[in-house]
Amino acid sequence: MTTGIIVFAHGSRLEPANEAVRAVAANWRAGVSKRGNSISGVSEPSLEGAVEALVARGVHDILVVPYFLTLGIHLERDLPSIINQIATESNT
Repeated sequence: MTTGIIVFAHGSRLEPANEAVRAVAANWRAGVSKRGNSISGVSEPSLEGAVEALVARGVHDILVVPYFLTLGIHLERDLPSIINQIATESNT
């Protein structure tokens, strides 16, 4: 039986962040395959689309794994700004 695993991540405008998520998913798929199991993989822009694609392949067991560990625009732009704002406010 094939289990569908969806690595659910927030896309980024920074392509290296998207590539990192794809690499994690591919490494996971390869590791599972080495143990004699199989994972059906898809790349869809929405969770609904990913589930539909897996079901269309005959997959009925689906595991959704949230993955939010990449350096995205919020960490590149927003977090430093927030930190600077907090630092400025704490010095006044």
